[in-house]
Amino acid sequence: MPRAIRVRPPRGRYVVHLNNDTEPEPRWLEALTLAILANPNAAIAGSKLLLFDQRDTLHSAGDLMGVDGVPRNRGVWERDTGQYDQAPAIFSACGGAAAYRKDVWEALGGFDEDLWMYLEDVDYAFRARLLGYDVIFAPDAGFSPPERQRRRRTCELLRWAQHDLGDR
Repeated sequence: MPRAIRVRPPRGRYVVHLNNDTEPEPRWLEALTLAILANPNAAIAGSKLLLFDQRDTLHSAGDLMGVDGVPRNRGVWERDTGQYDQAPAIFSACGGAAAYRKDVWEALGGFDEDLWMYLEDVDYAFRARLLGYDVIFAPDAGFSPPERQRRRRTCELLRWAQHDLGDR
């Protein structure tokens, strides 16, 4: 059964998820917000993820759904040469670095708690798509998942993200 966020309810129009073991680029949140604002039918906006120790190598440029029904990271382990710098629709976004429209998040009940570690983001995107919403990729919203924790900087960014983003 889907569940709601178990923290203080967000005040703005978006729910932003960012794993605590990431190092976002300085303008990550701004780029993610602008991408979802520019696409009124988008329920989800995903980020570009680069490897921490190989900043020119992709971990993900959004998720695709294979013809066999298995989700895959788009561009995984490829050298980032800008081949994914367009802003196409993607099937899903990595739940560790994405923005979700709050009204859709609440209507769908958030992530399914039965999928507590993997594929909860893919399941959520599937449900949003069934309702007719889009999932977009924000290529300018990049960050690197580090191999060690960078909690202080990330927690500061999360506190900022919890503030109302306004109705731009």
